[in-house]
Amino acid sequence: MAKALEQQSWPYEVYSRQEYNLQPEQNGIKLSQLDIDMFLEQMLSNGSKPGTVKQYRQCLKRFYADLPDDKTIYSNTITNWRESMLTEGYAPRTINVTISAVNRLLDYLGRRDLQNMNRAEAKENESPELSRAEYLRMLSTAKNLGKEKAYLLTKVFASMLLPVQELKLLTVEAVKNGVIELPAFGGKVEELNIPTGLQQELLSYASRKYIATGPIFQTRDGKPMWRTNVTFVIGNLCEEARVPVEKGNPRCLRQLYQSTMAGIEENIAKMVKQEYSRLLDCEQAYIGWES
Repeated sequence: MAKALEQQSWPYEVYSRQEYNLQPEQNGIKLSQLDIDMFLEQMLSNGSKPGTVKQYRQCLKRFYADLPDDKTIYSNTITNWRESMLTEGYAPRTINVTISAVNRLLDYLGRRDLQNMNRAEAKENESPELSRAEYLRMLSTAKNLGKEKAYLLTKVFASMLLPVQELKLLTVEAVKNGVIELPAFGGKVEELNIPTGLQQELLSYASRKYIATGPIFQTRDGKPMWRTNVTFVIGNLCEEARVPVEKGNPRCLRQLYQSTMAGIEENIAKMVKQEYSRLLDCEQAYIGWES
């Protein structure tokens, strides 16, 4: 760590290259502030909540400051950084959130070989991918069997980036307004738009269930549905639709939304490039030097 950095008060131990037992430089990757900024911008464009992005920015700012002078990440860097935080007495949850941010950055940079994952992160990273065909089969099965709640729950998590713990905020009032207000970092509010078709289906469902106010999805005793109950309903629908049960959870449905949006954005980017190329060709034909 440079002398200028050492004069500041850091929450972690400062390790020399020898203490880290680092690999040769060619096996590492140099990190820049631009890399971090571009990664955070991609998170926002992919639908991540501003509060989550702000939290990641703080974690990555801390990590970048604690890197050695050359800002190079090696195979042992993250492991030793985790150990230093444990030594300093940081809570395991805080450490996991911080390391998770760095892991996602490394994934973005194409260097998953430098990641450090605990069991929970590794398990999440291996979540099975639900295809759009399987998703549509789930909706079709629910419709044919008359299981409207399962149909709507499946559609909600595949159509919006709604955290399952915030399902209680999907109220009759919110659906009428077409917007769910999610709590964000620093006391701010993030607005999540409800697709028009889903909005109409939810209001029709609430009307027939005599739910005039409050959460749309309720248990028999009128309380908001909880995570376990939601996963149980979607999991049962997977079995009936002949879709692997391990794909029957809100997380896989949210991942389907993200992958679908990423595919659309990629196609749009290609169309923009093609249109620009056609524009240049037209200009060349009209006013090119040898035209």
